[in-house]
Amino acid sequence: MTDESQRRDAVGADGKTDVRDITLGNADPADYSAADIGPVEDASLDSLKEMLDSQDAPTRRRAALALARREPPDAIRDKLADLARTDSDDQVRQFAIEALGKLDGDPTVAIDVLETDGDPWVRAEAAVTLDRLAREQYSDRFEAMLYDDHEGVRRNALISLTRIKGSDVREHLFDALDDPSDRVREWAVKLMGQYDDDSVVEDALTALLEDEAETEIVRETAARSLGARGTDVEELLEEGTGTASADNHMLNQVPDR
Repeated sequence: MTDESQRRDAVGADGKTDVRDITLGNADPADYSAADIGPVEDASLDSLKEMLDSQDAPTRRRAALALARREPPDAIRDKLADLARTDSDDQVRQFAIEALGKLDGDPTVAIDVLETDGDPWVRAEAAVTLDRLAREQYSDRFEAMLYDDHEGVRRNALISLTRIKGSDVREHLFDALDDPSDRVREWAVKLMGQYDDDSVVEDALTALLEDEAETEIVRETAARSLGARGTDVEELLEEGTGTASADNHMLNQVPDR
């Protein structure tokens, strides 16, 4: 049920293959290695700052990720903020906004990205960064994100609102059970697993589990949430689908970020 138009193709994606909501394809080796900071982990801050100005997008991506593990000066944080807002490469912007979240950056940069960036995965990362930097201050923003047109933003907003509102988020989680994206429904079910004292939640999970039209991942997650309540889940899904050990998956806790 995922909207195919909202998937980001792999760079050079000829002969691509879909795996759930991730598109795999043939990419240049530089693109595959851009997330590997090994070659630059010992580089000086000055060298990494210079890499942020490279004409080569994978180099800028790698530098942004490496800087997220350092304690750079404000000038480098400002450069990352600029890249997050304006870089021509989607993944550079995504890595830059991720780095700012880890560097205790300015949350208004995340707001700017959420309001202006045309790439949905960059906005989804901006939601994570806003959560890290100032979640309590922007509860209304996260509620608005529940109506974003991309599944990644909606999913991340649900997670943040669960951290902010606790049990008061249940209405949003129930609403999300009708979301067109199986990833959002999966996370709504996962987050509902924390309410082990709510019979209405248990009824909803059981209904999802018994809905043969529902995707397997959502039904399996419902089984695991029921298993966290001590329900014997070995026979809940036909022919075994990896839920036999669901009682060990204690999904009554909000996942770590």
